[in-house]
Amino acid sequence: MNIFNEKTHALVAGLYYREFTALDVQKGKEAFAYGTVLHGMSRGRRMRERVLKDGEKPDFRNYFRYGEWRPSDYSCSLRRPAAQTLSFSPDRVISIPNCLWHDQFQEMGLGEAERIYCAEIDRAIVRGFSPELEYRTEQTLLDHLCCVQRAVNAGVREGEALTRKEEYVKDFGFHCANSFYAYRQAAEHFFPEEADTVAQKVHDRIEKELGKEAAELLDSYRGYDFDHIREEDL
Repeated sequence: MNIFNEKTHALVAGLYYREFTALDVQKGKEAFAYGTVLHGMSRGRRMRERVLKDGEKPDFRNYFRYGEWRPSDYSCSLRRPAAQTLSFSPDRVISIPNCLWHDQFQEMGLGEAERIYCAEIDRAIVRGFSPELEYRTEQTLLDHLCCVQRAVNAGVREGEALTRKEEYVKDFGFHCANSFYAYRQAAEHFFPEEADTVAQKVHDRIEKELGKEAAELLDSYRGYDFDHIREEDL
């Protein structure tokens, strides 16, 4: 669904952050961090399963090749400066001058949510993919002119083709649903008595801002196992 993109992905996270911290500020931040990790780990696990299914190694080369998302049409339409590679080997270091997740968190006035999200999300994806790999977000747009991320000992050669496996890319509707239910799980863990209410409030807000079709898509993923690839994905 074209209605979903990087900003709506951040919207889901931001709405849960608001609900969590409205219940308890410190506990809410912990719940938000936990949900972010759950979301990242599930994506990394799916990537790992596809790599192993294809008889490949879960190394950084395949981490980049088996990534599940590409920039949305909305993102591409903005024609903003692209990320730059500052180093290829031994560490692959990239500089990111703009980010729609950053834009959305800032529009919502949720700098602390952005700080937690950026600290956890990429590290969690990599950990789900392979606990032997190390990935660092060294600075973010929250307090710098660019985001800098480092894949430690990636060993990628300059000019090496890391062609994305397009058949494994998921649309942002899928990723937003993954996020929604990861934070729903975090709500159950940290706020078991309020979890249903929290999730419903986020769901209702998404329907208000994005429309009934967006809410129905989230509903369609209820009970979906985001931690593993399905038979039809094999």
